[in-house]
Amino acid sequence: MVGDGNMAGAIMNRNLDGWTEEGWRVDIIKATEPKTRRVGVNQYFFDGVMPPQGAKYGEIWLGYKPAHFSDKSKADLRKYLTKDSLVVSLMAGITTDSIRDGLGVDMVARVMTNTNATDGNAQSCLATSGKVPEKTLDRIVRDLESIGDVHLVSEDRVNPFTAAAASSPAAYHYLFGAMERMLRNLDCPEQKARKIIFDAVIHDPKDVSSYTEKVKDALLELELSTEKGREGRGKGSIEGSIIKAAKILIECSDEEMSCFMSGIVARFSRAFIKSIETDLGFSNGMAHTIISGKKGVAIGSAFNAENSGRSFLDLQNSVTSVRGTTEELLQSIACGTGRGWDELVGDGLKACSEKGSELGNPVDYYLGKASKHLAGSTQSMLKASENELVAVYNASKQALMKLERSDKTKSENKKVSTSPTNPEGSKVDAPQTNIIEK
Repeated sequence: MVGDGNMAGAIMNRNLDGWTEEGWRVDIIKATEPKTRRVGVNQYFFDGVMPPQGAKYGEIWLGYKPAHFSDKSKADLRKYLTKDSLVVSLMAGITTDSIRDGLGVDMVARVMTNTNATDGNAQSCLATSGKVPEKTLDRIVRDLESIGDVHLVSEDRVNPFTAAAASSPAAYHYLFGAMERMLRNLDCPEQKARKIIFDAVIHDPKDVSSYTEKVKDALLELELSTEKGREGRGKGSIEGSIIKAAKILIECSDEEMSCFMSGIVARFSRAFIKSIETDLGFSNGMAHTIISGKKGVAIGSAFNAENSGRSFLDLQNSVTSVRGTTEELLQSIACGTGRGWDELVGDGLKACSEKGSELGNPVDYYLGKASKHLAGSTQSMLKASENELVAVYNASKQALMKLERSDKTKSENKKVSTSPTNPEGSKVDAPQTNIIEK
């Protein structure tokens, strides 16, 4: 296991005993020397103590950040792999082709899971290079089922799945935070507010049949205040709408408030299910499992908050990277106004999925967008293609500069060779490339 963070650690916690009982020797390789050590495994770290020379692994799981999948780490790992080794990747955005080429193996399985894995409520997808034997694939699925539900998908469906399942917990933490602030505005103590939310989502969700007319009016106000063009409204954000609708429930019973909380989450979930099906192209059954299943994102995110004791904002920020996929989703949900819930969530999930494609392979992404615009003839289409071709140039330039730096480093580190005909040796500089100029 390369890395031992939240996702990799959750898988290790639930499978280590089984792996050792099956006869596996399990090693961990981390970026830095571990402060604490796991029992029953050998622990190594890059730029320090690595596995013995000549050691070969039948299987290796990549559980570190994508940025750490560098030329150096690839070279370090290749020493311990054979062409028949299986690589299971938990890294976001790195394709099976990139992993296969970078590590010189034939068999690659790519996994995308979400932060709820730590509580056993993950939604994970699994895509393979097509060369993983069925028996081995079944065993990987069992390993992943220890942390939640598993969905088999093709490689091109990983980014949409990331939007649906891996970025959506942050959206639910945002929603729970807005619900908590609404309750606090009604002078509800913090701990009681959190308990009301957890009961409404996990322990005692209310059915529509138990809603009073006052609750139904509040939920109608909630929806109308974010729908454009209805009764002169459509200017409020989701959080503003929750606070505004709650005014109808002043002097309501605890039961009515609990029903209102359940109704908010149910409406939010319906928007996600609809978009996952219509915008991201997954089946209705799969969309329901991802969002509203027993281990779905709604319940899993609430369990995560309850078990960890962390604030909703802290949990939201912990899975939101700057200029990442989750940020795209949150920008639509948190900042959007004048749109209904379905539109807010749909726009966010589509932007989130597209961001995953952009981050995974920016050159292909912008070339694809530019080619669509070039097929048109209007000035606006051509202007759009010009912007995207500039983005292709910038992405290509960055990639080439990285290659040139790598070539320069290799050249500088290259040892001077000696031979009978050249006893003093000679240093040959790497050829300079001017592709960027061209």
